[in-house]
Amino acid sequence: MKHLILPTWHWSKRLTMVVIIIPVLIFLGFVGAVSLIDFNQYKPQLEQEVSQRTGHEFKIAGAIEVSVFPFAFSASDVALKNSPAIAERFQRENLLSVKQVRAELSVWSLLVDKQLAIKGLELIEPKLTLLQDEQGYNWQKLAKLAGLNQPLKQALKQSLMDDWQRHSAVATAQDLANFKDALRFVDSSQTSPPQSDTQPPETISNSTVWHFDSVIIKQGAFEHQDRRVGHLGEITELNLLAFDVTLGQPFQVRSDFLYSNTLNQRRYQFDVSANVDVSEDFSSLHVTNWQGIFNLTLPEEEKVPPMRLVTEGQRFMLDFLNEQVAFDGLTLTALGSSFTSSFKGRFGINPELSGRMQANNVDARKWFYHLGLPLPGFVNDQALTSMGGTMNWQLAEHKWSFNEIEAQLDNTRLTGNIWQESKAQAAIQSATQTPTYLFDLTVDKLNLNDYLARTDDEFFTLLKAFSEPEDAAEKVDQKEDKKVSRPADNQQKNGTYLPLAVPVSLLRSLQAEGQVQIGGITLDEMALENVQINLTAQQGKIQLAPFDAHLFKGRLASKFELNVNGDTPAYRWYGQLEKVALGAFLNAGWQTKPLDGILNAHFNLSTLGSNPQRLIQNLQGELNLKSAAGEFYGVNLQKLLTGQNSKAGDKTPYQNLVITGKLDKGVVKAKTFAVESDGLFGRGFGSLDLNKATMVSQLKVRIAQPPASLSHLKGLMVPVSYGGPLDNLTWSVDLQSLLKDPGNQEALVNKLKALIAP
Repeated sequence: MKHLILPTWHWSKRLTMVVIIIPVLIFLGFVGAVSLIDFNQYKPQLEQEVSQRTGHEFKIAGAIEVSVFPFAFSASDVALKNSPAIAERFQRENLLSVKQVRAELSVWSLLVDKQLAIKGLELIEPKLTLLQDEQGYNWQKLAKLAGLNQPLKQALKQSLMDDWQRHSAVATAQDLANFKDALRFVDSSQTSPPQSDTQPPETISNSTVWHFDSVIIKQGAFEHQDRRVGHLGEITELNLLAFDVTLGQPFQVRSDFLYSNTLNQRRYQFDVSANVDVSEDFSSLHVTNWQGIFNLTLPEEEKVPPMRLVTEGQRFMLDFLNEQVAFDGLTLTALGSSFTSSFKGRFGINPELSGRMQANNVDARKWFYHLGLPLPGFVNDQALTSMGGTMNWQLAEHKWSFNEIEAQLDNTRLTGNIWQESKAQAAIQSATQTPTYLFDLTVDKLNLNDYLARTDDEFFTLLKAFSEPEDAAEKVDQKEDKKVSRPADNQQKNGTYLPLAVPVSLLRSLQAEGQVQIGGITLDEMALENVQINLTAQQGKIQLAPFDAHLFKGRLASKFELNVNGDTPAYRWYGQLEKVALGAFLNAGWQTKPLDGILNAHFNLSTLGSNPQRLIQNLQGELNLKSAAGEFYGVNLQKLLTGQNSKAGDKTPYQNLVITGKLDKGVVKAKTFAVESDGLFGRGFGSLDLNKATMVSQLKVRIAQPPASLSHLKGLMVPVSYGGPLDNLTWSVDLQSLLKDPGNQEALVNKLKALIAP
């Protein structure tokens, strides 16, 4: 037995040594071969193989090196070339260029499976350039890498579409279902086309598999240029780390990069991690469950600190071939604000997109500052600091629509819809490159005082001059008039805003038409209720017609026009007031209440200017005012005529008050000034200077039925003055003028004759 076991053990030992030694010898032979082979001699074959598989000319300008420990292959200055036609049109030689490629290979797969398997891939300074115009794009041939025949699929789809167009008019519901099924079949089909005796198939076997244990990209770049829409987007300084990468399957990615585009001068620095899925033909990209941070930076000359934003989302899909894009659960937070959005659709030359957006706690002042956008100077520092809301939006046939808007603007809530005009409406209107927006909005309340424009120091200098002696004011007016002769300089300096902080440049480009219903508008102390506005804006001309509202227990019916095409905005406002409480109206407009009554009026006013003072200075027009059943406060006219002083609480009732006149440079000159009271009738003239807030007027009051204390004034025309600052108007009787009046002299002589007659 002993002799039997010993030979068996020796043979086992020898067999084991053979099993170990032979692979070692093979590996040593492999190492020796790798060390002795100059792989650069195989460049032409390698370039030809890659060129055939990709459909793009492939060049290796640098050296090829192979190492054993680890077993790795590297090449420098590698490039996939664009076709000559693309290169000439876009002046871009390469579709893909890489400064250095380093691939770690699997020795086991090479020696055992006889396959060249890449475990890890490292790309130094790669740059991918995607180019597109009306004539085509430069990456379509990459579909060969996955064995797809995209041109055939597109041809089949186009054939189905053409056939449907020819028969859709008489098609049944079943025909439509069959058509959709056929499209889905073509989209999902991965089969090669039938072979032809005259032309072999273009496709490569589907056995081509792209898999890497790890992928590292250092200082990469990506450029997408679409000349159809004039857009250029770039990613630079791209660093990426990914593991277990297989095209067509999701894998984990950590990346940071810079992004910029031709739409603005901002730069975005991203640091993001996500699950990524790149299709086998590189035609689509899926990103899921991403989290990231990015900083937004303006040019250095802006001297604005970077803005830090945090983003996360559920899914992002980009399909280059079919021009499809989708975002689900996109969330962005920054500056105390948050935005949530989801959308999907088709991009490209005829985009069709739709989605929903929600915003919370948006401080527009902060966002405008960090985005480098101009913002008007508001008198109220809290204007535009609390905004938010939700809306659905859609882009189709190059027209935007914003539906189911529910927005908050500071203390104002707004609901409604905004949409671009249809093709039929566009054909009716004059041709213009600016889109016209239609709207139907409802606003609960709007305090315009919060959005008044802040004026500059020159305005306060002018305002101070109004309170100085008249000659000083005239000097300032002359100086200011010189400025008005070239207002564009001042407007350029101050941003050119209306009294409300609305940029004139925005109004010049605004094309809009629609209606707004507002529960209440407040301007200064003036309050309008149940406001109804139909707005039309076209080529710098804005019209509110009608502009109707309830006002101090009465009603305003008017039309308002604004023209911003000139150097200075021009305004016209005409209409009527019906049954308005006069005292409340005066108190709200001028913070004084010298009289009360029921006011009916017609007005036609026009002016120029960009601040309240200029508006008053340039005010022109006509007024026709009638008031009834009112009272003058602060005076008892009968006591005044007897020489008694007026006291607080005194008042004089009147049945009718009529004032008609014209306005010129902010001064109302009354052509008719008539008042009728119990036993009194007055008629005279006067002027109201709105620039200085003063009034001068004189009435000749005839006492038809005087009380006993004024019987001596019966039939006489008593001169009464009424004027002063609007907040302190006073009444007085000019007795000297009483005696100088020829009519009064004759009446007094007749009375004297009657007294002395026998």
